[in-house]
Amino acid sequence: MPNAVVEHMAAQVGVAEPSCVNGYLDRRATRFEHQAEIAEVYGYVSYASAEAEMIDWLDGQAWTTGDQPKPLFYAAVGWLRARRVLLPGVTTLRDEVASVRKKAETRRSSPWTWCI
Repeated sequence: MPNAVVEHMAAQVGVAEPSCVNGYLDRRATRFEHQAEIAEVYGYVSYASAEAEMIDWLDGQAWTTGDQPKPLFYAAVGWLRARRVLLPGVTTLRDEVASVRKKAETRRSSPWTWCI
C-alpha cells in the first residue's frame, strides 16, 4: 500500500506511528482474528453457513434466466452481500457458478425438462 495512503488513514483513525502497518502480517493469524472480530461486530456470517442456500438460489437464477456466468457471478455476490455473508475467494465462487450453470444447462437441454 502506498505510504501516502497509510499515513492518511492513520491520521483519520488516530494511529501515531503509521509504519506499524508494515508488521501487520508478521503473524499470519492476526488478519484472521481481525476478520472474525469485524464479522462479529457487523453481523456477518461465514460463507459455509450460507453456501447451500446461495446455491439453491443461484440454481433458480441459472434455470430461469439462462444467464451467462458473469451475470450469475455478480448476482451471487449481490445475494451474499445483501445477507451479510463473508465472500469466499473468487475462484470458489467462480467454480460454484460454473457448476450450477452446467447443471441448469443439462436440465434445460433434457427432453423431459417440462416434467420436473
